[in-house]
Amino acid sequence: PFAANEASRRATADPRPSLETRYASRAEYESGIEAAAAALVDQDFLLAEDVPEITVRAGAFYERVLAHETGDLSCAYTVGD
Repeated sequence: PFAANEASRRATADPRPSLETRYASRAEYESGIEAAAAALVDQDFLLAEDVPEITVRAGAFYERVLAHETGDLSCAYTVGD
């Protein structure tokens, strides 16, 4: 996953923008998820009734990524409830 912030990104020499650079807030991240999900609904790849749950789960994932310690190389934090 992307580094949570610019300090973590520099510490790991990750050339990709951090989450805080990509998204100003959880709300902005969720807005992007909703837009992507809406496009999938329009293409009949996703049911509209599933979009709220997908958005909630994506927001929770965003929080787990931000809380993840850079030195922890496990992927346990990627698994939610």
